[in-house]
Amino acid sequence: QKLVISNDDRILISCSSDGSIKFWDLVNKEKIATIDEAHTCIALNFNNSVAGIKSLTLSTTNKYFASGGQDGMIKIWNTNNRKKVLEFENAHSSI
Repeated sequence: QKLVISNDDRILISCSSDGSIKFWDLVNKEKIATIDEAHTCIALNFNNSVAGIKSLTLSTTNKYFASGGQDGMIKIWNTNNRKKVLEFENAHSSI
């Protein structure tokens, strides 16, 4: 899952293969923030294709969201200030 919508339908969080996470205001229809390089991109093959974030989920309270990456990391973030609060290294070879 690479898109999540907050329970109040106001915020969309998206992630991409470049390792970034973006926050979108659904009411005003604009991007409100970006976390660049939230996960390290991993080269998948000799054609330079890369994988960054593989999964994204939001807590039921909208207070935290979690991201899992091709880098094997699971990271927990504060939704309001977009700061990382916890991370698990080598959680899996690919989340």
